[in-house]
Amino acid sequence: MLKEKLSRLQGKTLTQFMCSLENSGLVNAGIGSCLNLNGERELDSALLRVQSDGQQSLACVTGAKECCNPLIINEEMIREQLNPQTDKMSPPVFLAGESATRIGQRLPKSGKIDYGKSKDVKWYEKLKAFKDLEQVRDTIGSISIDFKLEAFQIEVCTSSGGPWLKIPGRVGSAAIRGAGFEFRERGNETCMVLCTGHGENLIKDQVANRVACQLIQTGILDAKEFLQEIRYDKPYDLGIVAVQCNTQTQKVTVHIFQTCELLTVGWALEQGDMIKKRQLKSFVKPMEKRYSSSSFTLQF
Repeated sequence: MLKEKLSRLQGKTLTQFMCSLENSGLVNAGIGSCLNLNGERELDSALLRVQSDGQQSLACVTGAKECCNPLIINEEMIREQLNPQTDKMSPPVFLAGESATRIGQRLPKSGKIDYGKSKDVKWYEKLKAFKDLEQVRDTIGSISIDFKLEAFQIEVCTSSGGPWLKIPGRVGSAAIRGAGFEFRERGNETCMVLCTGHGENLIKDQVANRVACQLIQTGILDAKEFLQEIRYDKPYDLGIVAVQCNTQTQKVTVHIFQTCELLTVGWALEQGDMIKKRQLKSFVKPMEKRYSSSSFTLQF
């Protein structure tokens, strides 16, 4: 499914691409999100946009209900940040619960979840009796690097429904900068990070921030040092995609790190209105290893 989405990426914004994944029902985001203890979907999402002049726009959402595409709410928040009304207070960067839900309800593009037709309602009844069971679906995230003539734009976004039968009101790592996503820069070097796994651990250990800081300072992700930093002494399902980019040379290096069994990553190169290259790969951690890591370079 992801391979098909990549093939249809041309001409779409990153948010549109992510919304198509949220609408697929195959990932733990959008209409496929896991239900909480009350049988509801509470969605977490974030969108970070960085311009070449250093301007950053950040929009985080947690606990959004009754909408398929919380990233539409993030887009609206950033639009208001970039076009503030002088007679109002500063536009927010983080919205939770009812406030986020209300914005989603007035944005037609955000869609609405029909719980009556959801297959997950049946899963909810089963999982309520067996709380140790989980479906194999996970958080989604995307990174976009748009090189222009004398400028560039970077976007990082995440979307997640959180774990099955979570406590209502629980805030997930997908909505928190430094935990589920991060951006760092030094000179022409930039680093973008996406993390998935046990949200509470990601938040407490500020995993995305640690990875970004290590990469921007040293240029490498030292797995042993990183695991020591987060005191890896228990099962810690974790998947990390970190992208380093030199905005002058346009050299891009992708780092993959995982303690989870499987991590699927796709990328596409678009020039003009045409997709020149695209690839989808699943990274599998050997059962006998605590972790697995790899890196590869893309030249635009």
